[in-house]
Amino acid sequence: MTPIRIPLVEIERRHLAVQRRMADAGLDAILVLQNADLFYLTGSIQAGVLYLPAEGPAVYLVRRDLARARVESPIDRILPFRSPKELVPLLAETGLPLPRCAGMELDVVPVTLFDRYRKALPGCDLKDASSLLRAVRAVKSPFERTIQASAAVVAARIVERV
Repeated sequence: MTPIRIPLVEIERRHLAVQRRMADAGLDAILVLQNADLFYLTGSIQAGVLYLPAEGPAVYLVRRDLARARVESPIDRILPFRSPKELVPLLAETGLPLPRCAGMELDVVPVTLFDRYRKALPGCDLKDASSLLRAVRAVKSPFERTIQASAAVVAARIVERV
């Protein structure tokens, strides 16, 4: 079975949905680290972080397999990333401003990793954006409903064979 590549238009729709909620939450950006959210917002699950500003395009900072991330994800800006210490220079390089208030998935991010990002973004207030991301993911697009329907057909065939 061929893996499904998430189209750019779907990724952009998801980014806009998150960005609309960010404004209400007072967030300048979101740092996404959890695999499920990374896949939802990038189409790839390479170790790293997606930096999604409140306005404009995201940048996917990849620690492991940069080439694979570029094949899997339709996002334009995918850059190598080794450490949270590189975040400020990479944001400057891509023309993105430093956030004053950023969201993270604090329900799943280990405290040590949270501390690294807090130190890497001096003066930035880091807040929990877990519920914001879950709320966006809960609303299914026509693309997602089509994928779910296809999965249901496959599951039904498996049950029939068993």
